[in-house]
Formats: sequence, structure tokens, C-alpha cells
Amino acid sequence: MTGWTEEDIRRQFQRARKNGWLQTFKNAAAKYGFPAEVLMAIASRETNMRNIVGDGGHGYGIMQIDDRSFPEWCHSGLWKDASAGIQKGALVLQSKRETIQKGQGKRLNVGGNSFTGKRNLSKGELLRTAVAAYNAGL
Repeated sequence: MTGWTEEDIRRQFQRARKNGWLQTFKNAAAKYGFPAEVLMAIASRETNMRNIVGDGGHGYGIMQIDDRSFPEWCHSGLWKDASAGIQKGALVLQSKRETIQKGQGKRLNVGGNSFTGKRNLSKGELLRTAVAAYNAGL
């Protein structure tokens, strides 16, 4: 959706509060070392803070876990529990961050492209890159 308004974000936050998801976002964020707001922002952009199947039938749950990358998890039905989806989304984001950290300064091949990863990413650069990779892949 283009043109998000403050009211749209407020409505999504209220949905998360009403459904009891705020503490789950906080717990998952603490477990993996992310701000809770980042996880909530991902859920906001992915699903408008709804626990749905989207992305042409490939994204599952509030965090839109992709069945092409995590088929067992998606098809197990665990995604129906939004709290499990939030935890899984945080784990996916952490995995992206870890992969990016390990690739710093190394020769990488991603999607048929070869390049050298930037050395010594700042904490902000690392988080920004991991969030981009969450949706687009490495």
C-alpha cells in the first residue's frame, strides 16, 4: 500500500495490542537482539499486522514466512499461531544478519552475481541490510 498514514499505523498497532502480540514482538526482539519496532515494522509492511496467507500463496503468517524457503514450517500449520510466526520471523531476520556478518569483506556469489562484501558494516548498516534481505533475499 502506498501513502501510509499515521492512522494506518495506529490501527495496526491497536490490532497487535488487541491480539496480544506486543509482548511476543518484545520477547522475540530481545531474544535475537533487534528493536521490537523493527519486527513490528516488518509485520506492518508484510501484512498490515494481520495473520494471513499472502504473496500469491507463498507468504505465511504475520511475518510472511516464504514456503519456498521454509516449506516444512509453513505447511505444518504453525504459521496460524501469530506468536510462532513472530518468533520465526525474528529467527529469519537473525539468520540474514548472521549471513551478512559472515560475508563482510569476502568474495560472494549471490544470484549469479559476484562481488566483494563491504568490510566492517556499522550496526545500523547491518540491520538495514538484513531487513532488506528479509524480503528480497540475499
